[in-house]
Amino acid sequence: MQSFYASLNAAELLEVSGEDSRKFLQGQLTCELDKIPVGSMSFGAACNNKGRVYSNFRILHQENRFLLSMQPGILTITMQALQKYIPFYKADMADASGQFNRIALAGDDAAELLKGISPALPEKNQSANIEGALLINISDHCPRYELWLKPGQDHPFDQILATLARKEKTAWDALDHEAGIVFIHPQESSLYTPEELNLDLAGFVSFSKGCYTGQEIVARMHYRGKANKRLHTVTLESPETPTDNVLYNSSQKALGSVINLLNIKDNIYNGFVVIKTGTDLRERFWLGDQKDEIAAEIRPLQYQ
Repeated sequence: MQSFYASLNAAELLEVSGEDSRKFLQGQLTCELDKIPVGSMSFGAACNNKGRVYSNFRILHQENRFLLSMQPGILTITMQALQKYIPFYKADMADASGQFNRIALAGDDAAELLKGISPALPEKNQSANIEGALLINISDHCPRYELWLKPGQDHPFDQILATLARKEKTAWDALDHEAGIVFIHPQESSLYTPEELNLDLAGFVSFSKGCYTGQEIVARMHYRGKANKRLHTVTLESPETPTDNVLYNSSQKALGSVINLLNIKDNIYNGFVVIKTGTDLRERFWLGDQKDEIAAEIRPLQYQ
């Protein structure tokens, strides 16, 4: 993979701060806040009272505040849902998207260049302050870092950015795809359970923490022992961006809707679909109706 950098400023950032910020979020999120020490980043999700995911994100713990990074359009949904509960706590919420200039760096070359500035890079899921900038290690199957800069801040990273290829945010999102990680957009909000999105397998859900909104339903599904539906990856080839997202089998039975579809190279697209467990993946699959069929390949996701 070619090393690159990309702007993450399109992603939204929610700040939850104050004396009760941890206590407040502990009762709303699927992750265990006590296992995210200051300076650490983890995954998290928020469910409605029916156990459906309306928001998921990477969450960074700083002194007296948590910063939740999510896809565009999800912040408003999240703030509206949390606003029902936050008045009972000494905590505040704010849109912090403009607080930082956020840059993604990926690949072995990017990691080596970073070592030229700071030989002691942060460990996985940890952050470090490097000459006034925040560097976060979120590596999975390849070296990956997020660089958070204050707008207008002088920093030593320009020499790194000048060396690396610049790509669109979709290249960064594609690496999440490869790791089996889905971050929902507004059109997917409140449609799926954590298990249907494989969030339990990807590390978004703690089953040992206390209660949170939707927890009873999420736990019941987990302890039944087997999910009825799971997230799978979908790959297809099309000269144009597909306009129909419904996936069919060879009998023209609709299996589900493809989500997070990305053009990863040339005419190749990659996305996700939630389908019933036990579906025969050797079958032929198609995107769209009989008038405009696009062959698709479905594969199960592997997790570290």
